[in-house]
Amino acid sequence: MLGLLVFHKVLPEIDGGRFTVNREEFNRIIEAVRSHADSLDPMDISRATSGKANPFFIPTFDDGTADHFHLMEMQDDIKGVFFINTDTIGQKDFLDKGQIKALHKAGHHIGSHSHNHTLLTELPRDKMRQDIEKSVKILEDLTGEKVEWFAPPEGDYNQHVVASAHEIGIKHFRTTDFGWNRLLSNDPIRVMNTFNIGRHFQSTQIKESLSQKSK
Repeated sequence: MLGLLVFHKVLPEIDGGRFTVNREEFNRIIEAVRSHADSLDPMDISRATSGKANPFFIPTFDDGTADHFHLMEMQDDIKGVFFINTDTIGQKDFLDKGQIKALHKAGHHIGSHSHNHTLLTELPRDKMRQDIEKSVKILEDLTGEKVEWFAPPEGDYNQHVVASAHEIGIKHFRTTDFGWNRLLSNDPIRVMNTFNIGRHFQSTQIKESLSQKSK
């Protein structure tokens, strides 16, 4: 069983954004999760198909905002997936190329969040694929590693988005649909649920959900 946490901005103080959390709350969430679940390296996700009683978790971070760089050393044994919309790399308040490389070097996985952060279901199939493919190529050129994780902007997807991602080589497709994931070892592409962290789903709700799952 695998739980994916979705974070957006993690700031010293809340900025009013619906999905922003402050660093103190971020640390509380991570500790709450650690008390009921084991951290899992995003590149070793096959461990979550083992039938192990205790669930696993992976923190994920959307949009590639600059505040994410300070989370690089959140915990020595916790590795996350940072989903980058590549058109904003190096822009004000977003990660630059050097920071993305440093996150990757620290053992985190760099995933695609598309190139233009466009609602992919509104694009023709060929344009949809081009957008994902462009983002993946930019990130692979930056890190020297194959991109296996993808998260569609705004959680907006359909079967065509999943199929296009799979054709490009994506193995792990992270949605914003709520819930746990029961993974199978032979899934060609894993379409996965999440816990979307923000003002209305924080450490208290995480504890309740994990406690119920671990009983």
